Amino acid sequence: MKHDDVTSPAWVPQGLLDAAKGRTADVIAQVRRAMEEMAKEVEQHEGLYPYNGGRINQSEVCRRAGISKVTLQGKTHKTTTKVEIDEWVARAQKGVVQGKKSVRKTVTDRADSWKAAHKAIAEQYHMAELELVDAKQRIKELEEETKALRGQLTPGGKVVPHSRR
Repeated sequence: MKHDDVTSPAWVPQGLLDAAKGRTADVIAQVRRAMEEMAKEVEQHEGLYPYNGGRINQSEVCRRAGISKVTLQGKTHKTTTKVEIDEWVARAQKGVVQGKKSVRKTVTDRADSWKAAHKAIAEQYHMAELELVDAKQRIKELEEETKALRGQLTPGGKVVPHSRR
């Protein structure tokens, strides 16, 4: 039997050690993927985390990674993965609006801003509609005037100048 880890008991088969290392690598990959997705969501929502009441914490990272928070208490993850998560959470919290009242105010402010923008667009659309109605009316008037002027042409279609005195 080959034993790479001197802290493993000699009686542990290599297959079990390899499987444990595989599980550890899977946990790390899941955690990193979850943190990456969470960061993208915060960016997409302009500084708001859309889940967990807007809170980013260790428990939320574990939930998103699909692992138990207890996993981080094991000797393999306690000094590595857990530390990495804690450092990431600390950085992520700096760029996120925190607290129910702050999140609610931010969402309300954004909604009000969008409502105002929508109202301005609707008003501009209405003004354009009125201009279009006016333009159609003017076109109709000009077509009638053109028709009347064509009626004044001589039968050959030539324009006859008015006499000057």
